[in-house]
Amino acid sequence: MPEEKAEPASYRLTIRTELQPDIIFTKVESISEKLNALILFAKGFSEMDSGNKKEMLVKIPKDEYKKFLSEMKGQFTNVVSQADKNIKVPNDISKDENHSFMLIEVN
Repeated sequence: MPEEKAEPASYRLTIRTELQPDIIFTKVESISEKLNALILFAKGFSEMDSGNKKEMLVKIPKDEYKKFLSEMKGQFTNVVSQADKNIKVPNDISKDENHSFMLIEVN
């Protein structure tokens, strides 16, 4: 059976949790290290921008996305993911075909 090819896409991953931000970062970073994912930016975690919605943008190889999502579901409750073509990527980051982008919102 031929292997299914991943379509180029961006993903919005929403995590609903009461964990402290440093715990979230520790878990996301440990997962991203194993999967060669990269946290591109984060906002809403410092006291200065605490009024903003907490979110992180993660760049991850497309072929690792399903594994990343299953690991996140193992770490957090109520993890939802959907394709999202409207994620704003900073201008200095190119969207190459070997990566997907996830905006992780911490509610």
